[in-house]
Amino acid sequence: MDALYDALETYLEGKTALSDQDDLILHCAGHGRITDSDKPVPKPQFATIEARADSNQGWLEYEALLTFMRQIRARHIFLISDACFSGALFQNAPQRFPSQTSYLELQNKPSRYILTSGGFEPVDDASFPNKGEAARQSVFNWALCESLSQYEGAYS
Repeated sequence: MDALYDALETYLEGKTALSDQDDLILHCAGHGRITDSDKPVPKPQFATIEARADSNQGWLEYEALLTFMRQIRARHIFLISDACFSGALFQNAPQRFPSQTSYLELQNKPSRYILTSGGFEPVDDASFPNKGEAARQSVFNWALCESLSQYEGAYS
């Protein structure tokens, strides 16, 4: 987990630090789990490359990722999460909808968006028979990458 934190901190605080005018897409794909499921507020976690199934080593709590996202100075952040229990990223999110404010005004305000592959449950890890490299990723991730690879416009 230290490697993940170090990489993110280096990216954000180093020579490529983001400003309040930048946009950022974070794509987290992998495994997720729930701990303390018997408590009122269970703890969903992402597996980092250092994660071990038989211990808490290398697991990143979703709340830590959200806290990290709040500290990033980017104007807009879009988190794409493809892991079991990704919908838990919304468990403490405020529900706000525009009323009298124009969408143009909202565009100029900082925002944080999340797209998840599922809710508060396991997601399908089905593989693709006879698809080579596609067999090593989830259906959600394959469809996302396929869609993005076909887009020919500028991302902004």
